[in-house]
Amino acid sequence: MSKKYKLIDAKNAAKLGQDLKKCRVQKGYTLKDSAIRCGVHFGQLSRFEVGEFKAISKNLQKYASFLQIDMSAYYAVTNVDLPALSQKVSEFISRSPKHLVVMGVILEALEKFEAIDLPD
Repeated sequence: MSKKYKLIDAKNAAKLGQDLKKCRVQKGYTLKDSAIRCGVHFGQLSRFEVGEFKAISKNLQKYASFLQIDMSAYYAVTNVDLPALSQKVSEFISRSPKHLVVMGVILEALEKFEAIDLPD
């Protein structure tokens, strides 16, 4: 059975990261203190605090739980089966050069859409 991941967009990842750091600092912990207490490497905690993640991992959940932060407000409830999606994309683009070009166009459109600042 493949894993399902809760995805988070860049804006919410950055906000969650800021909130993680703010909470950690308010509690008087350093990154190394937090790493020891929650069992996650301090380098990964640092990446979380600057928003360098796209999915809610077990380690991110451990860190947020340690800091008593409810992450549910930061991500969509939809679970995505990333390995299955990756497999579908691979199969699609391997059909022909035309399919590969189409996927490139779709990705460019998604990147442009992501850059648009829409109201919540």
